[in-house]
Amino acid sequence: MSSPLRVLILEDSPPDAELMVRALKQSGYEEITWSRAESERGFQEALSPPPDVVLADYTLPSYDASRALTFLKNARLDVPFIVVTGSISEEAAVECIRAGAADYLLKGRLARLGPAVQRALRDKRLRQEKRRAEFALLESEERFKAAVQHSTDIITILNAEGVILYQSPAGERILGYEAGEIVGSNAFEYVHPEDRDETFRVFVDGLAAGQGVSRATYRFRSATGEWVHLESVASAMQADLLSGYVINSRDITERVRLQEQLRHSQKMDAMGRLAGGVAHDFNNLLMAIGGYTQMILADLTPNAPHFQELTQINLATEKAANLVRQLLLFSRRESGSARRINPNEVIAEMSRLIGRVIGEAISVETQLEEGLPTVEVDTGSFEQILMNLAVNARDAMDGEGRLTISTGVTEVAGEQARDGAPVAPGAYVRITMRDTGCGMDADTAERIFEPFFTTKPAGAGTGLGLSTVYGVIQQCGGFVDVETAPGGGTAFHICFPAGERPAAPAETPPAAKEKERVHIPMGQGETLLLVEDDDQLRKLVSAALDNMGYSVLAAGKPSEAVDVFRKNRDTIDLLVTDIIMPETPGNVLYEKLRGEAPGLRAVFLSGYTGDTLPGSDGTDIAVPVLQKPFRFHELGQTIRDVLDD
Repeated sequence: MSSPLRVLILEDSPPDAELMVRALKQSGYEEITWSRAESERGFQEALSPPPDVVLADYTLPSYDASRALTFLKNARLDVPFIVVTGSISEEAAVECIRAGAADYLLKGRLARLGPAVQRALRDKRLRQEKRRAEFALLESEERFKAAVQHSTDIITILNAEGVILYQSPAGERILGYEAGEIVGSNAFEYVHPEDRDETFRVFVDGLAAGQGVSRATYRFRSATGEWVHLESVASAMQADLLSGYVINSRDITERVRLQEQLRHSQKMDAMGRLAGGVAHDFNNLLMAIGGYTQMILADLTPNAPHFQELTQINLATEKAANLVRQLLLFSRRESGSARRINPNEVIAEMSRLIGRVIGEAISVETQLEEGLPTVEVDTGSFEQILMNLAVNARDAMDGEGRLTISTGVTEVAGEQARDGAPVAPGAYVRITMRDTGCGMDADTAERIFEPFFTTKPAGAGTGLGLSTVYGVIQQCGGFVDVETAPGGGTAFHICFPAGERPAAPAETPPAAKEKERVHIPMGQGETLLLVEDDDQLRKLVSAALDNMGYSVLAAGKPSEAVDVFRKNRDTIDLLVTDIIMPETPGNVLYEKLRGEAPGLRAVFLSGYTGDTLPGSDGTDIAVPVLQKPFRFHELGQTIRDVLDD
């Protein structure tokens, strides 16, 4: 890597471009000439003369990696193209590879940049060598033979009955068979039984019928017994002493795996959307059950008949709402924002769910340090980290063993680096998940956070679980260390920047807890416009707001709400609206009404927000969102906070 390297960086952030250059120098490239472009015109002008490699962010304000790849392809420029981005979905990653990108990696993993560039340049050299070899085929038989011997594809010659007469050295590398081991066998005996008839029909029958070239994709048994996916092109061969077929085969096993991952991702996305739709309606039902229960409890004393039974109904409603929230979390359809949480509380709650998910044969133990500082992270994302690691531990233990979750505080003295990213000095809350599973070797442990990398069998995982864990931790300013060895289990040490230590909660006497009543802030005669498409829920919330002292104007759909608003514009103090509704989302309705009354304030209600969030359409004002099912004192306090602000 001592030879000069010319790099074109398609990136709108100069600091990020400099980090890439620094990573290349750290990996051994000493003479680097580089330039940066951030627009289509700048990119195209910088291609003359062509650089050795292009490093491109996936999305820029006025340009993107996909368009840059298309331009290179149309211009017939063989320049290795590597996507270096902050985040990328699995669909986008697959499309980049399909479009011709040599590789992709995250900006937080720049330690991989040097090897990726080296591999891309090596692949380019291989392509150039292959093209030169193909051209040389026209000049002499010896050059033809050399090209066949060094081809990265498998070149096979069959006689008319399908017996293998010759196989190029690539066959040994890809399939594991030495030439003498497979020559003389019938090629179709190695084809998967489910693919055999179709492959025979395409190759033998098709070529016999006069088709010049036949193409087929099929599974071929390797020397280890595994099935390798091959994509082959066959052509008939007629010579003085020999007639048969020449087959050029390419190993597409990795491509098939990526396609399967894409289909799995699409299926999971569809399941997530289904879960989100069900959760929206179910949360409305829970809101009605819990709301009417709260209204009855508000009129009863703790000693009244059925008070305890109604209290249990209310608690069951809250537990059902929590299960719905977890359903949305694990289908990756719930949105959230970072806030200060007590990790011990979340772990204590999640440990029961983890125990049910990973099975009774695995014991789940917790060792939680008292007085643990808070951390700033989205609760749903934190729970997802715990669940992803727990499921991985279950697979590593083959369904039987012990999972220990412990917490503590660790200090980082002086600035350090993890995976090429700086780690600020200071106190960190450490969450350790240790299993008694099979462990990993050093090479595997080095790659576990890479997107799409997985040690599980095909179809058993997407390879995105640990990359999601890594991404969440990085976003929170934390880091993760892995302790593992073959046969010695694995421990993930997750570290988040430590916040304030929580004050010890004052213990409330049991008698006081029974008599404790929730205070509901009362209205002062203000007029509220309530928009809710669920009839039962609209009546419930309207009655609750009326009991709080508000004058309520109710509408069952956005178009009706617009009519009511225009008739009562001067008297309406606040809009209370569901987000997901027929006709128009609640946040879009609010923007429309605010266009007519700029001072209008709002409170959003939602059983499932999904991708429609306040601010996603340009809203420039903070609007509180109450997730259904909510308690009436939460509704009352939120409304008072907005009106009194």
